Amino acid sequence: MLIRADLRRRWLGLLAVALLMGIAGGVGLDSIAGARRSATLFERHLESSRAADVEIDPGTLDEGSDQAIRALPGVQEASWWATISAYPLDDRGRLDLEYVGALSFTTDGRYLDMDRVAVQEGRLLDPEAEDEVMLNPAWADALDIGVGAEFPLGLFATDENGWPTSRRPDRQVMARVVGIMALNEDVTGEELDNTIPRMFVSPAFEPPPDVPLATYYGFAWYG
Repeated sequence: MLIRADLRRRWLGLLAVALLMGIAGGVGLDSIAGARRSATLFERHLESSRAADVEIDPGTLDEGSDQAIRALPGVQEASWWATISAYPLDDRGRLDLEYVGALSFTTDGRYLDMDRVAVQEGRLLDPEAEDEVMLNPAWADALDIGVGAEFPLGLFATDENGWPTSRRPDRQVMARVVGIMALNEDVTGEELDNTIPRMFVSPAFEPPPDVPLATYYGFAWYG
């Protein structure tokens, strides 16, 4: 009886040790797996967003610089985002001066395909729908709106300093917020980038034809 009781105690003790080792081993393996996922997070983000290898600032967007950049040796693909003079309108249908300092931009494909924006809420905008926009959190907070909200948006001709020449828009649309976004530089760059209000305007919201690009577009960045 004593021997049997002693064996039972030993067997229970060994079972407890085995269970503890199994739990500790599982936690250890989970930690290793988590560390591996964290270590590759940056690389996986660059791959999934199709991040550009090089950024080029040509200054003002124009056809000559566009052709020159695409013709550079080794360039397999290029696309740009550029600031555009699209701003919210007030209740009288005029330029709302409060938002002139905020950053509005559009694209010929960058942030939609190359350097694809991360969608925090909602969805990616449709480049063929002129009324769709995306906001970063800073602009959403400034306007106090979110996904599904609508507001009047105007496009304004600008002078050589980039300031609108009139408070009456050359084009306007009732813009609809389809997503809250984080740009690639918000993920890979400085924290300061997150505080700048930015609005992504659909490329379908185009300036009038046969007008110099600099009339509506400001500085551009190529990937």
